[in-house]
Amino acid sequence: MKKIEKYILLMVYHAKNMALALPKTLSELNALDLSFMKDSWSADMIRDGMRAVIMSEEGLPSHQKDIWKYLHDYSPPEGKGFMFCDDTVVSRICTKMEVGHSGTSFGWTMRNLEFIAKNGLDAYREKF
Repeated sequence: MKKIEKYILLMVYHAKNMALALPKTLSELNALDLSFMKDSWSADMIRDGMRAVIMSEEGLPSHQKDIWKYLHDYSPPEGKGFMFCDDTVVSRICTKMEVGHSGTSFGWTMRNLEFIAKNGLDAYREKF
């Protein structure tokens, strides 16, 4: 492989990872602009869900500390969705959420977090 081809592949790889850049700390989350969302309640649920993802990493061994990666790779069982799955990571996220949720709002929040984890914040902004 030529040097230029390697360079291009490396740049594409980094560009993809930059687009998926997700908040890993509470400071990054607090600096995140969600003003593109249609209403403040939706933005509050998404911000709280992201905070729960970050907080869910506390106390985990270092090899398990990427909850965003977990959500990128995970899909809840068909017919159960996030609300009725018995996944320990999803349960951990749920217990860290502070916004009061109905089953519907919890499912909505988790599906949005799943989309963000799989596609990145730029793609999420484009949805709105």
